[in-house]
Amino acid sequence: MKKIILSAVLVVICIAGISCKRPLAVSVSASAEQSSAIDGVLKDFTKETGIKVVVNSLQGTAPQTISNISGALNSQSSPDFVIFDLVWVPSFASASLLEPLDKYIQSSKFDTSVFFPNVFSSVDTREGVIIALPLTMDAGVVFYRKDAAEAYGLTNLPSSYKEISDYSRNVSKKIKSAGRGALLNNAYYAFQGSITEQTVCNFIEAAVSNGGGISVQNGKFVINTPQNKKALEILSELIKSKVSSTKNYELVKDEYIRAFFQQGGAFAVRGWASDISFHNSSVSLLKGKTAVYDVPSVIKGKSSPVAGGLHMAVAAKSVSKDNASRLALYLASKKVQKKLALSGGITPSRADVYSDAEIISMRPEYAVLPALFSKAVLRPVDPRYPKASEIMQKYISAALYGAYLPADALIKCQAELDQI
Repeated sequence: MKKIILSAVLVVICIAGISCKRPLAVSVSASAEQSSAIDGVLKDFTKETGIKVVVNSLQGTAPQTISNISGALNSQSSPDFVIFDLVWVPSFASASLLEPLDKYIQSSKFDTSVFFPNVFSSVDTREGVIIALPLTMDAGVVFYRKDAAEAYGLTNLPSSYKEISDYSRNVSKKIKSAGRGALLNNAYYAFQGSITEQTVCNFIEAAVSNGGGISVQNGKFVINTPQNKKALEILSELIKSKVSSTKNYELVKDEYIRAFFQQGGAFAVRGWASDISFHNSSVSLLKGKTAVYDVPSVIKGKSSPVAGGLHMAVAAKSVSKDNASRLALYLASKKVQKKLALSGGITPSRADVYSDAEIISMRPEYAVLPALFSKAVLRPVDPRYPKASEIMQKYISAALYGAYLPADALIKCQAELDQI
């Protein structure tokens, strides 16, 4: 099986006149687009404050990268400032690798109520102490071919997995009738099914929408429930019945599944809200031809998108905590968040940016995002989650491509989770 390669970015603050060592990279799952946008505002920070910021990058699998992060934060040459995926915040916080930010936030009178509370209060706050701040906000969405829906006279977009199946078959008939003039090659609903974190997210969205999900009970991760079994059966059936493509297993990286959709391989694709700028960019083959709606649900009307995004923190062993916290608050400011959205296509972590007049004018596609972000659900906020995810990825993917029946996959998955 292929393993997802995550990009990583290390941010080290160096005050003029003070020598800083360059530890390993620690910022995980920043796409090339995100990294470029972040680099731009870091340069602005240096211009405005005189504080130099050195950015280093590396690539590796998720286990390799989280190991590098921990090693760097534990070392005597620890970085000052780190940016990484929200699911890793609990792991670093539980190991006391992150500096509490409360005193810096209070002294600057920064208002944290601007963040989406469903994420900030659970992820960035530990036992009443703020240990990180959200840099971007993200959640699962479905992109569909608006042009094809209009051309084929299709209305009332599907909101449940059953409706997805019916809709796909209807679109397929339209494609065949159109012949060479068809706007699509296939009517698939595409989602990632390989051994990757997004496959777990797809499963959680289906499971939570059926009254299930991944919980932690008495210190144990619980996945083997009737509600989760039904959700996994439904996802597996999408592929078995050819509503979804068997290429789901090959589309390991986000950019692969985006390309599959862009090239007409699917009518709709489960992606991330942060992809919205790409699909509407000048390099997109589908600029102006796509639109966004909620991820499907098992129980109609219970759409449950999984939250994502990049978070930032000050390293506990930083020798420049005041300046590192200054950078955190700078990146969280409305001015910078707005610039990230306008120039970099970043989906901001601040809810108030989405109501800004210039954002509404320049990024009209963002209008649907606040409501979606407000109902986003979290993966288990637990320091052991990265390890649990590795196990779940393996068995969920195996059930999707038919190596195990969904019921058997969950039994085997539960047995391994119980050993964590």
